[in-house]
Amino acid sequence: MITATQAPEKYLEIFDQFNNRAGAGQPRWLQSLRQDAFARFSETGFPTTHDEDWRFTNVAPLANTPFGLASLETVSREQLDLFGISQFACRLVFVNGLFSQELSNVATLPKGVTASSPFGEYRSEYSQEGRLLRIAFRGVGGKGVYPKEKLPELQAWLNALAEDNLTSVVVSIPPM
Repeated sequence: MITATQAPEKYLEIFDQFNNRAGAGQPRWLQSLRQDAFARFSETGFPTTHDEDWRFTNVAPLANTPFGLASLETVSREQLDLFGISQFACRLVFVNGLFSQELSNVATLPKGVTASSPFGEYRSEYSQEGRLLRIAFRGVGGKGVYPKEKLPELQAWLNALAEDNLTSVVVSIPPM
């Protein structure tokens, strides 16, 4: 049986393999965050029932479970077609947690939308830099009661949002 203080040693080699595999493809802030987290884990190990916050949770079975780095599997387009994903204009494929640029189709990423009005603000951004895909949405709805003369402006704002293929927009109309 492995004790909580022995457990981090068995993960050191796996962590080094992971860092070598991820290499330059990961941002520096993420490398630093992972290094700090693993250093802390190496100091403390898995929590035990002697730790106040973990007194009711025995993680020994987890600590004794053999884990390894996922193998670098190859997946073909034919295998993906079995799932019917070729019909989608934008396709993101991850194999064992790693983004596969070869199997993904991000050429048709939306251009992004910015819409601002008294009814709210909405902004979306889509970009890809190598293996890094960035998708950001920000929406803030306006509150208040507006006169019916504002209806055309509300329709224009909702049409601007629709350019981003939103699946739903909630508009609350008070009873008259």
